[in-house]
Amino acid sequence: DFTDEQVEKLMLQVDVNGDGVLDYVEFVDWITDRSSAFSIANDGWLSNFDLAAEIKPMFDCFDKNGDGSISKEEFLECYSTVTNCLKMMGSSNGPFESPPLDALKTVDVDGDETVSFAEFLKWQKQLLQHSGIANAQIPILFAELSQALDMIFSIDRMHHQKIGHDGAEATDALRNEIRRVSTIYSRLYHSSEELADMRNPPLTNEKLWKSLRSRPSVESMKRLVRQCCKDHGILLPMMELESSSLRRSQTLPKSRVSNSLQRRRQTLKRKLTLAIGEVTLCIPELQQDRFAFELKQGQLCWLAEVMKSGEGGQQAFYYELEGDNWVPLKDCRRFDHTLQTLPQAFTLAALLNAYAYMTDTLSWSAVQQALTLAYRKNLISADVVHSFETQMRKQVQGDMLDLDLHHDALEAGRTLAEAVSEHLDSMTFSPAKCMEVLSGILADGPTRKSSVCSADDASTTATDEA
Repeated sequence: DFTDEQVEKLMLQVDVNGDGVLDYVEFVDWITDRSSAFSIANDGWLSNFDLAAEIKPMFDCFDKNGDGSISKEEFLECYSTVTNCLKMMGSSNGPFESPPLDALKTVDVDGDETVSFAEFLKWQKQLLQHSGIANAQIPILFAELSQALDMIFSIDRMHHQKIGHDGAEATDALRNEIRRVSTIYSRLYHSSEELADMRNPPLTNEKLWKSLRSRPSVESMKRLVRQCCKDHGILLPMMELESSSLRRSQTLPKSRVSNSLQRRRQTLKRKLTLAIGEVTLCIPELQQDRFAFELKQGQLCWLAEVMKSGEGGQQAFYYELEGDNWVPLKDCRRFDHTLQTLPQAFTLAALLNAYAYMTDTLSWSAVQQALTLAYRKNLISADVVHSFETQMRKQVQGDMLDLDLHHDALEAGRTLAEAVSEHLDSMTFSPAKCMEVLSGILADGPTRKSSVCSADDASTTATDEA
């Protein structure tokens, strides 16, 4: 319970402009203020908040010998473990992008090569101050992050001591914990604004990039797909029963059965998605070098492309968003014209975002499908697609070698290239991460095909080419 005096004192602290009313900006600033002693709990009630108490489990995770301070060796090991987890999952390192020794110099203020709790708290407070996460979510996330890191350390220790070590099971468990660390890290340390900015995309037109933040919602995309189904029907594909797939999988080596079934399920899921309809691009329309929203009183004019299976194969259908409703366009000319007016990097980002609408991340298969479609739309050349895949494979291979994840694959009779492919299939990527890699490739030289993309080309997806 809080006294009237405490509530009044809190109001004076939060009501920055002193008008007696807590506006939205003041409220957001308060629930993300790491120095505040109070916050709104997940159940909606006012509660105490102590960042020091919430960060203690993370400090204990770094302080492996429990002596009350983090030694140089302990800090470097834990810090490197986090950065390696982010590399393996294709996540942006963000606040952890500095080399371990440089990070230690930043955290170790007094230079004694040990990190006290006060120094660790100050460091974490600085990192979290730029994050958009609410204080109420910090306790759970730090507890989960600490548990995941402890599990990684335990698996690593068992691996080196060969205590109860099963190669396949240990590798799967390690991958799960690595994925947990990457996911929790992204929620803790990345603000939504940073993610929406595509990590400093190579464009100067800020309004254009900001338009991606106000793109139609997931619910609006669902309405678009339902509208397309209503307009053009659904042609369900012929599919095999999973039991049939299981029987055939029995002829495969045991180590490859799960991967074979996973690929079959992905293929079936892809067919079903295309049968219902898949939004492949959603872009803002420009008019006379001005944004349509400037001409329509703050309302962006959005055009969308939906790829769908039909009796004649795969076809592309085009729609315009009018209010809350999607209205069919007569043909693709208006959409294609708008596509030609947009910068290459922006269109690539819009395409990747469309493939990540439902989950905010892309599987490796979805990344390949998106880039193949980009190639067919003349957004990028085949060399760019090849360079991207080569670069991602080299990065994953290097990370696997660094973390000794390749031994189990080799012992199971798989090549290193097969192990890399399997690991890529288990990873997810943010559109921002894909754009970060693509931006470096696009800056190196010519990237577009020479001919103009036809409507027929646009109707074929990455799955067909594969």
